[in-house]
Amino acid sequence: MDIRVRNTMAAVRKSLIDLMGEEKFENITISMLCKNAGISRKTFYMHYASLDDVITDIGKDMYAQMSDRFKSKGSDYGMRDVLKDINEIISNNLDTYFKMATSESHHEFHIALEIAFQKIVADVCRNSYGLTSPNLEYYSTFFASGIISVYGKWFRSHEKQPKEKLEQILYSCTFLGSDGIIRDGIKRQNQ
Repeated sequence: MDIRVRNTMAAVRKSLIDLMGEEKFENITISMLCKNAGISRKTFYMHYASLDDVITDIGKDMYAQMSDRFKSKGSDYGMRDVLKDINEIISNNLDTYFKMATSESHHEFHIALEIAFQKIVADVCRNSYGLTSPNLEYYSTFFASGIISVYGKWFRSHEKQPKEKLEQILYSCTFLGSDGIIRDGIKRQNQ
């Protein structure tokens, strides 16, 4: 992809994220976005059909980053790696994810990330663990939605857990299940 195209798309994404920190998503217009990004409407429409496409593109970018990491490790890439990489990617783009997760328009962003996380979790389950269940889409959606909800809670919390603790919470939720989390919580509470 041409560097100018990449720069334009990055400017559009940044502009939308900035605007989402100020306005509800449904109140943002393409004209507002173009003005904020310093581009023409024609340029916008060369790359996107709508504002929803920009949000979808952000989710696809997250999936691409995760997929690249997965492909580089192959079948040795497990759920622990997924959680660690999600944490790292979000940490490297903290301002972006914070604005999008705490804006009144976070629903669109939530959907885009859920799709990205669902795909990578399904990829890992299929290729690293050999899971071929016809219910894989449901399982991976459950995990993806949970991961996103935990991060959303973390972003909106006034007393944030350290990122390492957050990763441990996600790991516990992923691998212990509800019974294991309750047993682990009671054990820690009684120590």
